[in-house]
Amino acid sequence: MTESSAIDAMLAAAVRGEAAQWVGESVSRVWNRIAFHGIAGALNLRLGQLSGWPDQILNYIKHEAQIAALWEETHRQRVAALIDGLAEQGVETVVMKGTALAYALYDDASVRRRGDTDLLIRSSDRKTARAALNSSGWVKRESPHGLNYQETWLFNTGAHFVHELDLHWQAVDSPTLQTILPAEQYFEEARPLSGLSRYALAASPILTMAQIALNQAWHQTNGYAVEETKVRGGIG
Repeated sequence: MTESSAIDAMLAAAVRGEAAQWVGESVSRVWNRIAFHGIAGALNLRLGQLSGWPDQILNYIKHEAQIAALWEETHRQRVAALIDGLAEQGVETVVMKGTALAYALYDDASVRRRGDTDLLIRSSDRKTARAALNSSGWVKRESPHGLNYQETWLFNTGAHFVHELDLHWQAVDSPTLQTILPAEQYFEEARPLSGLSRYALAASPILTMAQIALNQAWHQTNGYAVEETKVRGGIG
């Protein structure tokens, strides 16, 4: 078993609520895997069962869970306001991937750690959506990646959080994959996501899991940035 897989096995057991004996690795290595998987919130729910874990890692977990909760609330406010404002203008949106899972499956959305929200609109609504983003304080970031069917918008809260929203008019950027995950199917199969907003809709579980699986395969091959370090492997 490799170093990373031994740590991951310990972390997986802890998240499941099972006995998870400390593997004896350095705190920094374990913390890097926790950050990579985004599971500090999930581990924070199990703190009472992490006997024998170093105090330093337990303090890291508690601190990160507190930050995640603050991030979540400010992120929810901005995204919900945008979704509601667009709905009132007749623009239908569908929340995809991590944020859809966070509000559909978790009692506390902050436990499903993520860096942004992916929001799908129809291509014909791009002008209206951009105007709504601009008028509510979001700023478009020029993408260095040459994406053709999505763009990133940022909102600076002025309180140490800069929220990120990926605005999509196709569910995926690859024309080939668009034949497998057509955007209109997301709208046809969308379901309420009332924990986020009264107007919020989430992609269906099947489409969500298919899209996340594709992302996992991408990260397995190309890596994922964790604290300025590129790490390869599956993400929790």
